[in-house]
Amino acid sequence: MARAFPPASGAAGMPSPPPTSGPATTSGERRELARYRLPDGSERVLYAQRINGRVAVSDVPAHDIGRVYLLERHIESQAALHGLISAYLDDSRHRGEPAARVPAEPRDDDDA
Repeated sequence: MARAFPPASGAAGMPSPPPTSGPATTSGERRELARYRLPDGSERVLYAQRINGRVAVSDVPAHDIGRVYLLERHIESQAALHGLISAYLDDSRHRGEPAARVPAEPRDDDDA
């Protein structure tokens, strides 16, 4: 015997289904990419994590004290990932703070 299903939401006279909490998100295991230490002695960690099929990179305090910064939501290649990590670590060490926090300023070697 065939089952009768209600008409699609919004059909004449039928109430819409209750709202859901949002789209389902799938995420993979978080992987450590690099660690760095700031002049104040605090240590930070760069992590990559696949979220909904895309690789996101974050800068996280190593000991759960401080802010978390999302550096990139979609890394398209290994080369882009390595370039981001290298440049970010260099900038963070040069500035003495997470590079995501400090506005970029021209460096002396950038004037050439």
